[in-house]
Amino acid sequence: FVNALINATNDPAQHHWLVIEEINRAPAAAVFGEIFLLLDRNPESGASELPVTVGDPDMLHYLNSHTNSSFANGNIRLPSNLSLLATMNSSDQAVMPMDTAFKRRWQFKYIPLNLELGSPCSDGSLDVPSSDGVLVVAWRDFAFAVNRLLTDAEIPEDKHLGPFFLSNGDLLENNKKDALAGKLFVYLWDDVLRHGRQGILFNDDIKTFGQLNAMFSNNEGVFNEELYSMIMPKHLNDEIVPEVEDIA
Repeated sequence: FVNALINATNDPAQHHWLVIEEINRAPAAAVFGEIFLLLDRNPESGASELPVTVGDPDMLHYLNSHTNSSFANGNIRLPSNLSLLATMNSSDQAVMPMDTAFKRRWQFKYIPLNLELGSPCSDGSLDVPSSDGVLVVAWRDFAFAVNRLLTDAEIPEDKHLGPFFLSNGDLLENNKKDALAGKLFVYLWDDVLRHGRQGILFNDDIKTFGQLNAMFSNNEGVFNEELYSMIMPKHLNDEIVPEVEDIA
């Protein structure tokens, strides 16, 4: 933050950005501390409406020594050419809640999940065991089918599979079996579908995660018929890969 403030102060002709990745990984209001007050911007000038007095003399000295004493009075404001851009993922279990006073000082923009062809998404396919043998299904198509069933079951959207839930590395030939069992199954079984809702995606005969893992290891079908009916037309061995929208 200090470096971003210095850069913006020394270069007023350019707009500067401080990007904060996954801002809710920490108690944001507490991390910001008194700088929290600087987030109130004047609608005309774009600068902070109120100044904050710097209580740390070392920080104040650093700011002044790098900006030709622009903060000699001991106060700082966010200049109009400095913006803060943050991302957050509400589905992570370890995230910290944000209080209303902190959130209302930001403009929120919803970023929807997008698994359609042409959108950014991990490439590659999954080997999905079934009663008809192992189905080779593109990750994009598999995630779309899962999300469709979760939507029908009114599972909150922040529990759905994003396009990069499995990375390109996870989908490599030597990794995808472990990624499917050790990452995707664990998330779906223990998090998304806990409290007895596993039947939304999985075979009703499977009662424990141990059973799920054992059946998958033996290349037995582990999903319910509805999911198989959605991914079967996407089976790459059939050489039929229609548009993602056709799944519906």
